[in-house]
Amino acid sequence: APTAVTAFLVPEDSDKDVEEGKSGSDKHSASTSSSPIDRFTAIPVIVVGDSAGNVRTLVLDPALADTSDMGAKKRNKELFAQALGPKECGMKILPRLHSDVVRDVRYINDLRLLVTCSNDGLVKLVDVFKQSVREVFRSHAKQDDHATHVEWCRAGNYLATSGKRQLYLWDPFTLKVIDYIKNLSAVIVGHAIDDNARTLVVATCNKRITVYDMIDYTIRQTFFDSTIYKPLNELSAFVYLPHNRTIYTAGNGLTRWISEEVKSLEDGASVDERVDDVLCCLQNVTFRLSVVVTRYGVVSAYNTEDGTLMNCFSLILVDDINGRPLEPEIYDSETGLAVPVVSHALLDSLDRHLVIVTRDNQVQYWNIHSGACVRTMSPTIPNQLAALKHLPFEFTCATTLMIKKDNQSANGPNSGGFSSPGSVAAKRLLMLGTSLSYVVGYIDDAEFISVDPASCLSNINLPSGG
Repeated sequence: APTAVTAFLVPEDSDKDVEEGKSGSDKHSASTSSSPIDRFTAIPVIVVGDSAGNVRTLVLDPALADTSDMGAKKRNKELFAQALGPKECGMKILPRLHSDVVRDVRYINDLRLLVTCSNDGLVKLVDVFKQSVREVFRSHAKQDDHATHVEWCRAGNYLATSGKRQLYLWDPFTLKVIDYIKNLSAVIVGHAIDDNARTLVVATCNKRITVYDMIDYTIRQTFFDSTIYKPLNELSAFVYLPHNRTIYTAGNGLTRWISEEVKSLEDGASVDERVDDVLCCLQNVTFRLSVVVTRYGVVSAYNTEDGTLMNCFSLILVDDINGRPLEPEIYDSETGLAVPVVSHALLDSLDRHLVIVTRDNQVQYWNIHSGACVRTMSPTIPNQLAALKHLPFEFTCATTLMIKKDNQSANGPNSGGFSSPGSVAAKRLLMLGTSLSYVVGYIDDAEFISVDPASCLSNINLPSGG
């Protein structure tokens, strides 16, 4: 049974061996000169691998690409039947190229070679038209591993082949391993290389997609396919389209992922297209959640175990009618950039609420599971009543003291002694350390009833005496 298939075009004058390969099939194919349109000169080739380790090659006529007239469909069927020949005698077979199932066949145009992968752990470089094996890569077989998929990196001139839980990056000319990625979390379903973005994308059967940097192979991004597949909740197929950076993942369904490049404000993008930077990532140990908070108010809660997105909500109130934010944007007067919505975020002591500090100096408590704001606090900020200016020194530290006149002190009634703050007349003393190695004290002349010693910081009139 067929287990791998590929189709590609080979330029007619790209290799002298092409004509030699075509000569064997000219008996069953139409002549190139008979093509109604001469511009179709590339040779179509179809390669099929099967479960017995055989690889079949079918070389077609270039005229098969012509679909310009009304009779193209009928003519192409005739050309295909002529190329295939009676009893498929026009198809070349490499019998038992592998000793196990052929998992992938891929033609690398830069190498002019066909690369085949198999469960026997061997990766073979095959000349399609000479029907001969050029080289064999055996690193997967030495590790008692399968060779399941191959990709070509044009930027680095190397091949990337995957096994069960590892990838080898190797030179096709010397067969030396350049680098490898091992011990992945699950069996690899497929991988792809984007030369323009300099990324290596790997998908595993546990529905995790990981994007690696092609320079140092560090992880750029990892995300989880939350689609539920039945009967097995696993990925079975993976396809990446580099030209528009689209990923397709499949189980018993198909999921499409699009990577959109966001413009920065300097490139003339609107406010809605700005880059939303991550402010912090908080670990909720109680509910096993990883909570990501961005500067513009987007909160995402992920399952720590498998990366599933549990909840996502915005901290900005939105109008239910037109979907626009109720709060207007605030812009910095100097830079002209929008001021981030969130300045700080943390979890409360019980891991039940997300505590947010907004740009308006509000403290908000949000329920992570429902995305609802359960409480809002607005701390009062004391106004400046007086100030000391143009002093010949700098203040390096400060503290406050409260002293009171207690008529019932240890020295007896009306002794005039001072003791700790109480519920009688008291004075506040502000002690300031200076850069000139001495301490300056300022005393407030207002007498008041002290209810809470901690309130001595509010409403201080400076200066009133020294």
